[in-house]
Amino acid sequence: MLKLIEFKVTNFRNVIDSGWIRVGTITALIGPNESGKSNLCEALYRLWPFDEQSSYDLDFDWPLDKWEEKDPETVVCSARFAIQDESGFLNAIGLPPKPASAEDSGQSSEDVQATINPRPGPSKLNHKEPMRVVVERDYDGEYSFTFENLSGEFDKQKAEDWVENEIPHFVYIHEYDISGQQIELPHLAQRLKDVKWDEFKSRRADYKNNTRSSEGRYIRFSEESRNTRRSHSTFF
Repeated sequence: MLKLIEFKVTNFRNVIDSGWIRVGTITALIGPNESGKSNLCEALYRLWPFDEQSSYDLDFDWPLDKWEEKDPETVVCSARFAIQDESGFLNAIGLPPKPASAEDSGQSSEDVQATINPRPGPSKLNHKEPMRVVVERDYDGEYSFTFENLSGEFDKQKAEDWVENEIPHFVYIHEYDISGQQIELPHLAQRLKDVKWDEFKSRRADYKNNTRSSEGRYIRFSEESRNTRRSHSTFF
């Protein structure tokens, strides 16, 4: 499995560059209204969403102050994950398991090195650091994967396939009237079934079209748009 360690959001609504945000078992984002807390959560959610049809919208989510610089290849969210099942990962990509240290195994450092490199030209592993992967998604919906503490020759496609199977899906609850209540994932899944996706997209498109400025930019923070967003944002 993969465990989220930290994430970063860039060029998403009013967030130009959040810097890396460390994540723990419980993480609280504290700040004044309209400072970008919800935008950070929504950008992270869309990196690998529970609802696979959710994605970034260049015309709606691009920062207004940088409107003339819109670029669909811009990365919106980057997230660094720890690879918890390192043995399973190495096996999936055809590499030998991570050996014990010389002290733990009773072997000399030369013997351990021979175990790490049993044949010419294998991947070079940094066994003192945990294996990690950075997953990024841009406005076009394209993904990129960067593996840390794993270099050299290995099957990158197999590594990416393994990550896609092991990465957790994010859930984003964005509804003002459920604060304090317990929400179960099956309930959220049922909401998606109760409201047809095409109908939901139509309602959201109507909202977006009704909040455009004369230059084609979206006006997000008028009182009318706030009320519209509250009524339309159930789970996305």
